[in-house]
Amino acid sequence: MRWREPVGTVVGTVGLIAWVGLGALLARGTSAVLEQHATTANVLVLLIATIFAVGGLVIFWMTAAQIEFWRHGYRVRQLSPKGLLHWSLGPKQCVYEERAAGGQIHGLPFVRTILGDGYPAPSEVCLPREEDWDSQMPSWARGRRKEIMERMNECFGAERSRTRFVDQG
Repeated sequence: MRWREPVGTVVGTVGLIAWVGLGALLARGTSAVLEQHATTANVLVLLIATIFAVGGLVIFWMTAAQIEFWRHGYRVRQLSPKGLLHWSLGPKQCVYEERAAGGQIHGLPFVRTILGDGYPAPSEVCLPREEDWDSQMPSWARGRRKEIMERMNECFGAERSRTRFVDQG
């Protein structure tokens, strides 16, 4: 299981380089083919450059997130909703994940409620009370409530985080 993360990161990095290289080749080829039509060539080169730049940024963003998880060994992912509603107000299904020594990924689902605008967004995370933690959590998370809360807070933007942890009743 361990080999999947570095392989995914390498594939993402190679994919990023190939994507940007292909964009450069297409832009250069378009410019050379349309030498007599300078305005059309410039517009096409600009269009190709924009498409490949945005695609490169998306690939980089996805690869960087995987590198961070690989480097830190933990992350918080939002499960739903996806897409444009990612930063909308209201409750979001999330999961705290960490890599175990054997390469498995352990997950701890929770709900994060976005309360307002801004980055990091003010939010509220509901977790079991300290006295209930060990009885409600999987074995890998027992006795680690404070550590997991600190890691979640870091993932939300610890230096400026506006997250409040609330005890489940």
